[in-house]
Amino acid sequence: MTMENENQQTEEEHKEKDEEVKKEAETEKQKEKTQEAETKAETENEEEKEEAETTEEKQAKPEEEEAEKKEEEEAEKKEEEAKEETPEVD
Repeated sequence: MTMENENQQTEEEHKEKDEEVKKEAETEKQKEKTQEAETKAETENEEEKEEAETTEEKQAKPEEEEAEKKEEEEAEKKEEEAKEETPEVD
């Protein structure tokens, strides 16, 4: 093999290696981008879930308070009715 052929073959090998390295770097970049997108999506989903739970809690609170109020009113009515039915003893 002549010196010129050897140099040409070495150059081609270097080019091939450079291309491989570039492809690997590009693949790695794509993996990172994909991972970032997945992480972002997960974070957004968590935030939306927490926001929904908070909204549900806020909506449930007045309903719970109203139910408790009704229960208290009913208990008071029953107490009053019981007092009215029970004759007072002097």
